[in-house]
Amino acid sequence: MVAAISAQATSVAYLHQPRVKAAICSLPIPFTTASLSLGRPVTVHNLLALTLLYLFAVTVRWLHTRWRVPIVLAIVLSAGEYVALGAFLNQAVPDSGPLFWMTAIATITVGFWLLARMPHRAETGYRSPLPVYLKVPILSGVIALMVLLKGLLGGFMTLFPIISSVGSYEARHSLWTLVRQFPVTMITITPMLIACRLCQSHLPLGWTLAVGWLAFAAAFVPLTRADWASACVADCPAEA
Repeated sequence: MVAAISAQATSVAYLHQPRVKAAICSLPIPFTTASLSLGRPVTVHNLLALTLLYLFAVTVRWLHTRWRVPIVLAIVLSAGEYVALGAFLNQAVPDSGPLFWMTAIATITVGFWLLARMPHRAETGYRSPLPVYLKVPILSGVIALMVLLKGLLGGFMTLFPIISSVGSYEARHSLWTLVRQFPVTMITITPMLIACRLCQSHLPLGWTLAVGWLAFAAAFVPLTRADWASACVADCPAEA
């Protein structure tokens, strides 16, 4: 789990283009590896976690750009917010079929609504200057620590913002672009969770996740192509 997420985080660190960084951050590698290691079924809590991920990203950007909180502290506070809300919702919200389907529809609807309200902005690209042999151990250590700290979250732990925390630091010069990617995450990972929910009683976990990845790709590829094609970066000046 740590190795796979570290590889994803390292690729984010060394990519320069903000939109590409954001897209790599939204790949459901943490969810996949956490599900494989824990064997948890998909529940309504996984869907609710997608909204908490968006709130995490918004809080990081708000703290760092509006209140000038140092980026590391902003990430720590936002992760604490995710843990507190996730722990509460894990206990307060029961899993049920009708609630799962209502939450899935609401998540996709809200994702499209947020995406429509967030125009593209041209932001400064950034590529980590640290050599790989230094960057990878640092990222692996941070990710391993986060893995150890998220045990009380139940279904929320499979979408704990591990890569989003690292991604927020590496994309600290383009946080609007990163935040804008999270509605895409809501729209594209929800079909993955639906596919897993439908298959998990009939297939082994590995095959269930494979079907989920197919559902994710079927949503992610066309949506990302259409979204990038509509981006008028030169006409969208960066804003704090």
